[in-house]
Amino acid sequence: CDKFVGITVDHNHKERSLSFSQIPFIEKAHAKFMPKDRAAVDIPALHDRKNARHYSKFTTAPSESQRMSMRELPYLALYATLLFANVMTLPSITYNMSFLGQFMQDPSPDQWEALLDVLSYCYSTRKQNVIRYQMVSEPTVPKPFYRSGQVNDLNALLKSFSENMGLHGWADGSWLLRSVIGYIVMCNGAAL
Repeated sequence: CDKFVGITVDHNHKERSLSFSQIPFIEKAHAKFMPKDRAAVDIPALHDRKNARHYSKFTTAPSESQRMSMRELPYLALYATLLFANVMTLPSITYNMSFLGQFMQDPSPDQWEALLDVLSYCYSTRKQNVIRYQMVSEPTVPKPFYRSGQVNDLNALLKSFSENMGLHGWADGSWLLRSVIGYIVMCNGAAL
């Protein structure tokens, strides 16, 4: 498959590499949310502390007129879109998303502009934000896979691991126990 939950996956068997990106996803978000006349930015936030739009100056919407103007803007939709991109392939905007998330209940126009800055940054760096894994050695099969007694052919499992660069997932949930369920996806011996 070349796409999975909005993520473009490029599995190059010859180079033994996996690349993940969200270029089409970011382009669609940019086309949907970005005003046509807005200038592009190459950083996700303003660094000048004297600027009124610096994060340190942000508060919730200070007036009823600002609240009314924000009702027309899709702040939560854009926030959710960028949060998905952040969690999947864009760790560089984690601080921005964490900070702007505190204004979801009552955002001001300044926070909307800041969110647009983050989107503009994602768009301007979309081709640089590609996560790439290259296999440098043969992956080893984790012991629980072949200790469980559920594997009939260890050689077939080793071949599958090698062809897929050790790409596999783990989950710690149980149908019988009340437990916190978590998961991790691994590739070439490292967490993705």
